[in-house]
Amino acid sequence: MSCNVSCDVSVVIPTYNSSGTLKRALDSVYGQSLLPREIIVVDDGSNDWEQARLIAASCPDRISIHFIHTDKNQGVSAARNIGISAAQCRYLAFLDSDDVWYTDKIAIQYGLMTSRNLDFSMHQYCHDMSCLRCDSVDSHDSSSPSLSSLSPWTPLLRNDSTNSVMVLKQKMVSYDTSLRRGEDFKCYMELLSKHGSDCSGLYIRRVLAGGFKSTIGVSGLSQDVKGMHAGRTLGLKRLLEEGKISMVQYLVGMGMETVKYPVRVLKVGLRPSSDPASGASRHLEKNRGANNRPDNNKIPLRQLLYRDLARQIELEGKPAGRPGLGGLLRRLLHHRFLPIVLCRASRAARLRNLPVLPELLTYLNIVLFGLEVTPRCEIGPGIFFPHPSGTVVGAWRIGSNVTILQGVTLGAKRMDLGFDCGLRPEVGDNVVLGAGAKILGGIQIGDNVTVGANSVVVDSVEAGSTVVGIPARRISPQRHRNHDLETTASVSKR
Repeated sequence: MSCNVSCDVSVVIPTYNSSGTLKRALDSVYGQSLLPREIIVVDDGSNDWEQARLIAASCPDRISIHFIHTDKNQGVSAARNIGISAAQCRYLAFLDSDDVWYTDKIAIQYGLMTSRNLDFSMHQYCHDMSCLRCDSVDSHDSSSPSLSSLSPWTPLLRNDSTNSVMVLKQKMVSYDTSLRRGEDFKCYMELLSKHGSDCSGLYIRRVLAGGFKSTIGVSGLSQDVKGMHAGRTLGLKRLLEEGKISMVQYLVGMGMETVKYPVRVLKVGLRPSSDPASGASRHLEKNRGANNRPDNNKIPLRQLLYRDLARQIELEGKPAGRPGLGGLLRRLLHHRFLPIVLCRASRAARLRNLPVLPELLTYLNIVLFGLEVTPRCEIGPGIFFPHPSGTVVGAWRIGSNVTILQGVTLGAKRMDLGFDCGLRPEVGDNVVLGAGAKILGGIQIGDNVTVGANSVVVDSVEAGSTVVGIPARRISPQRHRNHDLETTASVSKR
């Protein structure tokens, strides 16, 4: 329970259209075992600023609270700078309006700042307090927290939140208002580098603040993975140009970003996505009357990979069932599964409009496995490449449980570098494309179709057919398909 004892700390809370979470954030400040002297809420041109003002005005008078409203949205950097300028206390602390502090955050951090005469400190932050690991943290732990020194290298190696920062106001530097992402990273790199050995700082290895979303890809500014990457790389370039960091720090930072960027993309892809299909795909579905087809773009990447793996295991004659996470990880390097992981990740990156990464993953697939799958192709769950080498997939859509053998080509009849969906084939569910088959043009391959080896298909094929030849022609109804599937299963065991 909080008391009326306060300390020389100003808390800056920027808010933008966050009246729904502002009270929770303020409650966490008022619930501190050691209260700050003042709170400064800076509304950054919100539509709901009046509600935010009323919430701030209704707070108890145990803490002096100031509400500042700007008429125009200028970004979180400008809002924090306004709060810093208005602050009257010796120390500054920051809290986002959708996050909270643990009860002893100020008591622990302020105690260390004053007893050790520190200029700057940070602590661990729980990005998603709904997870058990974070909930299990005892914020009332009376033991002394583990400490480590802060240096200009620390922000390069960690991704801690602004909510963990406490800084001597005299040493604080302004946030770069031209950066909409990565502004906090640049600010703390600059602060630690500018003052060098004159800036004494500590890292507190205890979770003292938390949020209610993953660090990337959910909501708020952090959902923009591309923007985060661009902001941090731009921040590094500016720090180098301004002489705030060395060339070695710049190269290490750029190297870290190069590694972390695809990892962030995959983390986002493994979460449920509400990304719609591309405009071209939606338009083509309408024109082709395929509105009854499921939208595979809305299936989470993790679920797609689980279903891909489950079908591979089934075709290999192993016990059916959904593989666990361990099974998924063990198969990541398998020569039949890793190509699928790469093309799925490439597609996920494209759906999120991430630059370079879709093409990079596609190129990696070509180099490692000789498999070229355009990230523009929507592929349903259960795709299987028994032998991926020499296969080119340039279709606009592929259904569920499709088997594509080696040397298959799906694409346009003529040169189409702009990827016109109307010139690309659509493949239905439960289709088998034999080795060397060519499916060309804006045609439809119906469900449960088998295309014989080395066949050239230039006309649409109705469901349940088996076609062979050049040009391909129908030779048998659905009753012959069982033999073809058994052949595919036996191939997969080789």
